Amino acid sequence: MKNPLILKYQSSSYFGYSIILEKSVMIIGAPKDNYSVVGGSFVRPNEPGAVWKYVIKTGEWQQFTPGVIDDTGFIKDRSLTTLIMKKNGWFGAAIAIQDNNDVLTVCAPRTSISLIVTILGEQYKSNTMHGICYTGKISTGELQIEDPNLSSYDFSMSLWFHPLRGFSVHYPSSSPNQAKNDNRMIMGSPKHGFVGSVRIENQSNSVFLSYIDDVTQFGYAVSSGRFFDKNKLLYVGGGPGSHIMGQVAIMDPSVDPATIISRLNGNNMGEYFGASLAACDMNHDELDDLIIGAPYWGNDNGRVYIYLGDAKGFSNASIVLDGPLDDGLFGYAVTCGDLDADGFDDLIVGAPYGGDGMVYIYNGDSNISQEIEKNVQKVSMNSRIKTFGFSLSKPVDIDENGFPDLAVGAYKSGHAIILKSRPVIKTNFYVSTIPTSLPQNSTNFLVKICVQHTERCLSKIQSFDLTLNVDKQFKRVNKSQIVLEYIPNWNMSNATEVCLNTTLYILENVEKNFFNPVDIVVTHTFSRKQRLKNNETAECALCPIESKGVSSKVHQLALPFDLNCGSDKICTAIIKLHANFDRNQSAWIIGSEDITYEVFISNHGEPAYSTEIIVELPRGISLRSYLPSCNKYGDTNEILKIKCDVDEPLIINDTKKIVFVLDMSQLNDGDLNGTYLNFIVSAKTRSLNNGTHNISTPLLLLSHIVTVIDGNAKDEKYHYILNDEATSNINFQHSYEVLKSGATPINKATLNVDVPTKFGDLEIIILTEVPNIRISGTTYECSVINIPGLNKEEDIIPINLENFTNEQLRMTRNIKELPQKISSIKKIELENVTDYQVINLNCSLHNNISCGKIICDIPLLQNKKDSVVLQLKFSVDLKLLMNNRKYEDKKYIVKFTTQAWIEIIKPSLGPRKMAKVSTKFRQIEKLNRMYMWIIVGSVLLGLLVLFVIIIILWAMGFFRRDKKDAMESLKTDEKPANLTELKDTKL
Repeated sequence: MKNPLILKYQSSSYFGYSIILEKSVMIIGAPKDNYSVVGGSFVRPNEPGAVWKYVIKTGEWQQFTPGVIDDTGFIKDRSLTTLIMKKNGWFGAAIAIQDNNDVLTVCAPRTSISLIVTILGEQYKSNTMHGICYTGKISTGELQIEDPNLSSYDFSMSLWFHPLRGFSVHYPSSSPNQAKNDNRMIMGSPKHGFVGSVRIENQSNSVFLSYIDDVTQFGYAVSSGRFFDKNKLLYVGGGPGSHIMGQVAIMDPSVDPATIISRLNGNNMGEYFGASLAACDMNHDELDDLIIGAPYWGNDNGRVYIYLGDAKGFSNASIVLDGPLDDGLFGYAVTCGDLDADGFDDLIVGAPYGGDGMVYIYNGDSNISQEIEKNVQKVSMNSRIKTFGFSLSKPVDIDENGFPDLAVGAYKSGHAIILKSRPVIKTNFYVSTIPTSLPQNSTNFLVKICVQHTERCLSKIQSFDLTLNVDKQFKRVNKSQIVLEYIPNWNMSNATEVCLNTTLYILENVEKNFFNPVDIVVTHTFSRKQRLKNNETAECALCPIESKGVSSKVHQLALPFDLNCGSDKICTAIIKLHANFDRNQSAWIIGSEDITYEVFISNHGEPAYSTEIIVELPRGISLRSYLPSCNKYGDTNEILKIKCDVDEPLIINDTKKIVFVLDMSQLNDGDLNGTYLNFIVSAKTRSLNNGTHNISTPLLLLSHIVTVIDGNAKDEKYHYILNDEATSNINFQHSYEVLKSGATPINKATLNVDVPTKFGDLEIIILTEVPNIRISGTTYECSVINIPGLNKEEDIIPINLENFTNEQLRMTRNIKELPQKISSIKKIELENVTDYQVINLNCSLHNNISCGKIICDIPLLQNKKDSVVLQLKFSVDLKLLMNNRKYEDKKYIVKFTTQAWIEIIKPSLGPRKMAKVSTKFRQIEKLNRMYMWIIVGSVLLGLLVLFVIIIILWAMGFFRRDKKDAMESLKTDEKPANLTELKDTKL
């Protein structure tokens, strides 16, 4: 549908409420219009309604009105005087034409009749909204009342009033199999007897669907068709209110009154099943299909039921179409016609309240049940046109182009629109290439497209465009999209086929991919251009469209490469996989250098195309480097996958090596010692693989940690004098160093030191500085337990627990958690050292010695030569120890010993290492006092001896220099001779 013809009239007239298309004219109902001309001297009635005829070619207008314009007609019927009152009669609410007979019927269902009875000279009036229909010639426009004496209506019924006759009216479509009486009109009266009826022309009685359901409204819509026998015409009437569900009756008109032979019931309450009816042959089986509208289904979305004609009769709806829009009233109007002239009637459905109105077109097909919703055409107009699709005409070819056109009414805005059908062309085209398969060294190929157009079974080439999309995915050709245009000459009418071709070139600098063919997708669309007689081009007024409502037609071709895989065209490869680590190692020391992983893939069969290997690395391992042909494509749950493309193709006896440099830095947990990592390699190919599909390479993880602990004293020996004041504060220092070697990091460890602090009840040792350790230039404070400091405070040197994490608190150990002492305590207090007695202050040797603890938490030691240094500064009070009477008359050596060990917590490896440091304090005798005169005399005596020695040396000539004097004399004697010699030489 294109280039619509839009007619506009007063919206208040409801222009477009009903609409008919008949060859060269369009007939439009305006049921609230006023007459344009008033005859006689009578007053013009208010809004009686009117019907307009529009001549399409000339644009002329003609108004149809009832035969008697005024409202004063008198008709006698059964001794009753009647007066027809045309005011608000809705003339034009329903209209129908008889095919090929120039007959038009227009009904005014709201026309009132006043029945006048004279009794004893008094006149009594009874008004009824009876409804009147008028029939006449389309060509002349003269319409006369169709039943002048109202003889076809039974006024003797108890519920005879307000029948609304002519609410619907219909003439059967002409048919080659049409019988003599098959053109009789059927008219609906939905309030006749309060239940509704339909009446077939020339029958004496009306047909009722029910006599008790007063909401049935039988006759709301009427139609006809040959549903069960192509030679048997049946009439149809809808009662959309029947039992609140709706009902449709199919009637046989061969008897009087017609007999209801089949009833179809609605499925949903309030859907108004039967509000609209149509009949057509959508599947071209020579039996009409019944179309039933239910516009209030769902949220007033609307629904259409299609009952396919069947010699066995109707059972259930074959097809159900649902309206897509809420409140759209899809199915309010339905009609049929072969819009594309393909022999299958097409269904047209109006949804006047879907936005501003919408018309849906469903193409007929032999497989209608499967195909009907595949190519739905939706037609809408601009927002000025309201309720587009409220009324629909039966399609008629008004411009003689062989394709029926459609008239649509939009009463709310006062519009009538003709949608002109465009020529519908069936396109066939095929695509070929030269060559039909590409050698792997090809540089170009040719694509040829031949097109055929058929219009109503006749060949007729139209203007068209061909869009070629070539190898869009792999982009191996010089042009991925090409558009070819063809416009035939104006007088070219005998051509049955047109062929176009183009040459494409294969790019050299792209990745070779021979397994995937070159995909060629050709899309055919009709052009909007046409060639004129002067050879110029212009846009066509009604450009053709593709059949079945599709906008284009597509053909796809795959151009393969020669794969060199034998006559069966199946490539059977035999792929082998092998993998190893550099230097064929099978184990890796945790914390050592990164390693490389080498994968080898080989083929021992026919070429392997689109071959790739996939390497799945264990959790925690990533890559330092890999080939450009590889890509990371998955990192789920910390498992990295790498996909690598292999050369295209992988030919027989060809081997490829792919090297991955593994990043092992995240594997630093020594507790993984003894575990295996599995590296999984799989191979994929588009060829058939009869070889290896995947392999697994294990790697053993080992831990290697060596620790050495060493200790020393700054001064190993000190001397002291008993009862000297200095012995109460002797400062000394112990140092410990822990050296780590081996690649595996130490994640958690502690350095522990046992310090003797008391001998019996005597507190003789204090720390003069808070102990700390140094690691790689960083200082960490240690915890102190039961060792007094200079301020005499005991227990732990201040630690703010609020600033410690749970992990740190766990590492600050209680003394009860410390390891047991290495040696059992020996009951030795004194040892003989020549004439000295030894007092051992050692935590491992005496029960009478109390000890404290120093605990240093060691953070990560990662490098091979990391070290930990601990310096301990003490002060010993020997005076306090020696003032004990037990030792007054003896000489003693006090030996103070600290003991340290390192405990590796993570990883948990082997026994701990220990070291000891000792400092000895030796007692000496107190020196006697030396008098001053002795010192002065000794100095003077020494000076006198020095003076005597100097005099003796002078006398002996020790201070004379004889040789130097002789040399000076010799220089003085030789000077004149030298000067003379210089002068002679100069001359």
